[in-house]
Amino acid sequence: MKEKEGKHYKKKVEKTSDTYSLRSLVTEISGIPEDHNEFHAKEKRIRRILQSMQAAEHVENGTPKIHKDKKAAVVKAIRDIDNNAELEKIVKKFSFSEGLTREELLYWADFQREWFKAEQPEDVQKQIDEQYEMMTETKYFEKLQLILDLIWKDTEMIGEINNMETKLKYMDEYKSILEIALIELRFSIISYLIQQDALKSVIEKNPHFQEIDQITDAKIAAEMQEKIQEEINKKLAELD
Repeated sequence: MKEKEGKHYKKKVEKTSDTYSLRSLVTEISGIPEDHNEFHAKEKRIRRILQSMQAAEHVENGTPKIHKDKKAAVVKAIRDIDNNAELEKIVKKFSFSEGLTREELLYWADFQREWFKAEQPEDVQKQIDEQYEMMTETKYFEKLQLILDLIWKDTEMIGEINNMETKLKYMDEYKSILEIALIELRFSIISYLIQQDALKSVIEKNPHFQEIDQITDAKIAAEMQEKIQEEINKKLAELD
């Protein structure tokens, strides 16, 4: 493109962007050209899929902009969902904040793993695989289902009581017992999460802490621990 400058013309430099609009990726995702009569309908469908994916990741919906570093992963993910009825059913549940079955949770976890690995270096792909294998090995979802089954059996039994006043009385007692019994455990979990978030925050602010040769140095380790404690204190203050 050229624009006038006096009697001469100069070549206009096209601006480059680090992001893509969702519309610009519709053809790459679906194979449907922009001048095709089905393009608009496909764009709307792809937009709904992306919004459901955002809901799954607890990301607020806004004007969809895809960063260039995530383009390959997002294109692959939307294309897979667009052509997979089971995945589409799962992302629709995210949109309506519906719970997933154990099988759906595992299916979605496997899908996420491949989605996150798209276009990543080999070492990053290995880390992702290790994280998901660890999650599977600890049988988190199996244990979650056992807990849900226990609660369901108890509440189902209470539900068989005909007298509504008695039924509600037992439900209140059940809730009260759970709350008292879980106080110590909840405190332990919250403490762990605070430390986890503090460590993440410190590493983000001090990337050099990730270097193994420095972490093994006693001085660096002490400095890191001091900063972690500062972050923990901040988070505890926010809870007061």
